[in-house]
Amino acid sequence: MIFYDFRRVCSEYNGKRCGIEPETSDSNTTYAMWYGETWKDYSDIDDLLSDDFFDGRSLRDIFDSVDVQF
Repeated sequence: MIFYDFRRVCSEYNGKRCGIEPETSDSNTTYAMWYGETWKDYSDIDDLLSDDFFDGRSLRDIFDSVDVQF
């Protein structure tokens, strides 16, 4: 399930909470993504989507298995 509060997107995958927090400054957006206790920063959305961050799988790989709620 994904929850969106205008500052971050939260979900759960493999029993661990996870999420993405975008931050924009001077028209540049960076992203912090976490999974369980692990955090990683990204300056490029394509890197964030393709990184094997979730137990060896990327966000693109797992997106269809996540229950999206708006």
